[in-house]
Amino acid sequence: ASQISRADEKSVEAATESMTTLNKNASQLMVKFGAHACTDVTGFSLCGHLAEMALSSGVDVEVVWDNIPLFVGVLEYAAAGILPGAIERNKESCGQRIIAADSLPQEMLDICYDAQTSGGLLVALAESKADDFLKALHKACPERSLSRAKPRGRGKGISAAAVIGRVLGKGSGVVHIKTDGSRKIPSPKPGKPAVKPAPAEQKLEQPSSTGPQAEEVPCCADAVTSTGQKISKDSDIAQIKAKFIDFLG
Repeated sequence: ASQISRADEKSVEAATESMTTLNKNASQLMVKFGAHACTDVTGFSLCGHLAEMALSSGVDVEVVWDNIPLFVGVLEYAAAGILPGAIERNKESCGQRIIAADSLPQEMLDICYDAQTSGGLLVALAESKADDFLKALHKACPERSLSRAKPRGRGKGISAAAVIGRVLGKGSGVVHIKTDGSRKIPSPKPGKPAVKPAPAEQKLEQPSSTGPQAEEVPCCADAVTSTGQKISKDSDIAQIKAKFIDFLG
């Protein structure tokens, strides 16, 4: 959403704080409470990482979608069709081991396949210890944020910590995702496109068979013609390069 200038400032701030906050306190507490397994949720998404944990452990698991912590604005972005391409790649990778309830909207399922740059921890531990583990997480002072000189939210604990599911028993690594109906996908806001508009097709002029032809221009180099002249900044290539630099920047 941020890359196409559709992200709310609060969404960007929340995501930045999360990605730059270490998992040290949470990892220390999970060891204290005897965690059975753990991973940080990153590029393979919640579905991908959970499916791999379940497969390696020889169990099937169930997730209640409504209990998954979400950043501010995620539901609105999903409703508007603002979804990254990595979602489809993760579906191809682990989708055969994901079973979603018929009542689960596609947008909700897509969020579970969303790749994370630097996500939180996905921890498995005994159900009898879950409540005490959560209380300890909620009381713990968040680890120092890498983007700030001082720890953020001192005294507020790791408020996003939540129990999102359970182990069903022995199995083949299947992840069942259901909804209890407590969280809804909002309607897209009026006045904004439901999906990111597709790039306009570029019509290329057919080079003359008798005149000089321009050399092929590398996509990441300064665009020049065969005569050594720089292509105008108003050209499509220059505009694409400028947008790419802004994206990196």
